[in-house]
Amino acid sequence: MNQKRLYHIDGIKGILCFFIMFGHFWNLTLWNNPESPLVNKVTTFINNSILCDTLFSATFWMYAFLLISGYLLSGSKVNNLLDLGVKIVKRYLRFFLLIFVSCVFIFGIYKTVGFHNAKTSEFFINSWYQSYYTWEFGLKSILTETVNALFYSGCGFNAPFWVMSDILFSSVIIYVCKYAEKYTKKASWVCLVASAFFNRPVISACLAGYVLGSYKEQAKKWPVIAMFFVGSICAGLLHREYLFYILLYCFVLALVDRLEFVQKFFGMKFFRFTGQISFGVYAFHWPVICSVGSLALIWGLRKGFDGMVAYALALVVSVVAVIIISIIYNLVIEKPLDKLLKKVIRK
Repeated sequence: MNQKRLYHIDGIKGILCFFIMFGHFWNLTLWNNPESPLVNKVTTFINNSILCDTLFSATFWMYAFLLISGYLLSGSKVNNLLDLGVKIVKRYLRFFLLIFVSCVFIFGIYKTVGFHNAKTSEFFINSWYQSYYTWEFGLKSILTETVNALFYSGCGFNAPFWVMSDILFSSVIIYVCKYAEKYTKKASWVCLVASAFFNRPVISACLAGYVLGSYKEQAKKWPVIAMFFVGSICAGLLHREYLFYILLYCFVLALVDRLEFVQKFFGMKFFRFTGQISFGVYAFHWPVICSVGSLALIWGLRKGFDGMVAYALALVVSVVAVIIISIIYNLVIEKPLDKLLKKVIRK
C-alpha cells in the first residue's frame, strides 16, 4: 500500500478512536437513573432512538477500527516460514510492550490523580460507570493485567483492552494466510472459514478487513459496493448486530477506495496526527474519563452547574488530557519502541 493510502487510512483510524471515546462518555447518560442531572429530554430521546446504536455507540465505531486493523495487515508480505515467525513475534512484543507501558501510565494516574468515578454516586446512580476502579492496584498487577489483556480478554487497568487478545489472534491467522498465498490465491478465504469457526465478533471484523484488503480492486466495483450496502441493511433488519457493523464498514471502506477527495481529506496533516496518537487515545481515554473527567464532573455539579454543562466540561477536560497523554506516549514510547523492534528483528 502506498503512502497516500496509509495516510488517509491512518487519519480515519485516529478519528474513530475519538468517536469510541465519545461513545463511552455518552454511556454516562445512557445507564443513569431518571432523576440524574445528566438526563433530559434530548438525552432521553437519543437513548431511546436508533441513534444510540449508531452515532452515540462506542461499539459501532469500534468495529470500524477493527475492520481497518485487518485491512492494513492485508498489505503485509510474508516470504517464508522464518519471516512468518518473526512477524508473529514482533506483533506480540509490540502489543505486550505497548499495553504494559500503558498500564504503568494508568498506575501513575491511580497513584496521583486517582479514580473518582464511584464518587459521582453523590449526584446520580450509574452502576456501570461507578463499578470500575473500585479495587486496590499493586505493582504486580501491572504485569498480570498485561497478560490478562493479551490472553484472557480482560484488563483491570483499562476495560477497552478486552479486544486486544482477539486482535492479536486475528493477526496470527492473517500472517499464516499471507504465507499461504504463496501457494494459493484463495488463502484469504480461509479467514472467512476461521471467522465462522471461532464465532467471535472481534476476530470476524479483523478477518473481514483482511479479505476486503486482499480483494480491494474487486471490492471497489459498484456492484460489490451495492452488495455490501444491501447486505448490511438485511443484517440490521434481522438484528444481526455485528454482521451489520462489518458489512456496513465494508461498504464504507470500499466506497472510500473509489473517492479520491475523501482520501485527500482524511490524508490531511490534522487527521494524520490523530492517527499517530490513536493507540494512546484508545488506551487512555477510559482511565482519564474515570479520573480527571470524574473530578471535572463532580466539581461542576457541586458548583451548581446545569447537568449537561457539567457533563460538557468533563468531556472537554477529558479530551484535552487524553490528547496530551497520547502525544507524550507516542513520542516517548511508541516511536522509540518501533525503532527498537526493527533493530532487534534485523539483528
